[in-house]
Amino acid sequence: MPHAKPRDDDHPAPAERRVGERVRARTLTDGTIAENGGEPVSSFLGSTVDLSLGGACVRTYESLTAGMRLSLRFRLLDGDLSAVGEVTHVTVDPIGCRMAGVRFDALPPADHERLRVHLARVRPAATAALDAVLTPDVVLKPTS
Repeated sequence: MPHAKPRDDDHPAPAERRVGERVRARTLTDGTIAENGGEPVSSFLGSTVDLSLGGACVRTYESLTAGMRLSLRFRLLDGDLSAVGEVTHVTVDPIGCRMAGVRFDALPPADHERLRVHLARVRPAATAALDAVLTPDVVLKPTS
């Protein structure tokens, strides 16, 4: 029987910084990388892995790094939504695709509400899809 890993009091788990619940949502995303002065440097395409009122995980082949400032445009069901934010962390998958955590700057109230409505609309479908994977209806039985 495996032993429980001892708690490391010198390295506590990082505090949750996310604003709002993450919703698994595939949304086409156009992005622009900005310099310190706000001038666009380059643009890229990506898609969201998940989305919340406070940020998104964006999947792209663009070489994003933590600290970069981005302007993003999300293709929502009821039209485009723009957000500005900062890359907080980046991981690279085995095929070289980057998964960038982006924290949004404050959204204007109308955009915040549109995003809230969008997330409420896509959350049931995302939850149902995840439930289908975790609890399949078909149970395979071994053959004799």
